Amino acid sequence: MNTIFFDKPANWQTTQRLMQQSWEHRKAEFQGRAAHDTFFSYVITPASGRWAFFSSGKTGTTTVLDALFEVEFGCVCNTVIEDPTDLNKDAALHRTVQAGVFRQLHLRNDVESLGGYLDRCLRIASVRHPTDRAWSSFRYLCRSARLRHGQFSMDRLRMNALVGMDWEHHAMNREGFERFLDYIRISLEAGGEMEVNNHWRPQVLDVRPDLFAPHILARLEDPGSWRRELAERLDNPAPLSERHRNPGEDKTEQLPEWFGQNSIRSRLEAVYGCDYEAFGYR
Repeated sequence: MNTIFFDKPANWQTTQRLMQQSWEHRKAEFQGRAAHDTFFSYVITPASGRWAFFSSGKTGTTTVLDALFEVEFGCVCNTVIEDPTDLNKDAALHRTVQAGVFRQLHLRNDVESLGGYLDRCLRIASVRHPTDRAWSSFRYLCRSARLRHGQFSMDRLRMNALVGMDWEHHAMNREGFERFLDYIRISLEAGGEMEVNNHWRPQVLDVRPDLFAPHILARLEDPGSWRRELAERLDNPAPLSERHRNPGEDKTEQLPEWFGQNSIRSRLEAVYGCDYEAFGYR
């Protein structure tokens, strides 16, 4: 049975040193230092060092973390957490990093080379059809507005100002979705130090298949395939559980008829064209 982390995460000085070393080596591969640091902060690892999980929002990450927990520790995660500050009602698996069950790559004390670790381990990434993900992300954002929830409040304010998003009249409809896509496109084009939220930024920014090609793509649409491959590559003796975690948020609802309109298709291509191409979705 594998173990968990018993030491404290790397301190600020160590983290900054590692990030600086990595940035000097890879600065040509990222839009800026903020994008570089954000990328490494989303890579989740176990104490065993066997794998790394590239986490991208709204791609079934809770389900993939559930499978990784089971294959790593030989038991299912049945810890339940009620957190009113989190829209995710199945949030326990996303607390594994804070608990030291898993750890973000840049906070490990035993990693001297960020790229070196990723070159050695099994790399796993969750992905989803960009069209379905965009609609799911917009619904999630609209849900936070309806509940007056603190999560995503900064983005709601920025959308209100930047693209004239009216949360009383544009939520869950075509005009609101177009403004949502415009907001993402403008934010990506502007660059700067404020990173676009990983619940709706292009998946290639979190996975970076051009730098660290994943050995396993955990496609939300095909859970059976990646579960079998994960068990095989990590020598799991028994089939993994087929639970779908956080189903109320991750399930794909029927796309509205207006998704076929040119204004929607062109906007989706402008924002997520890189995802369609990189992960073979068309």
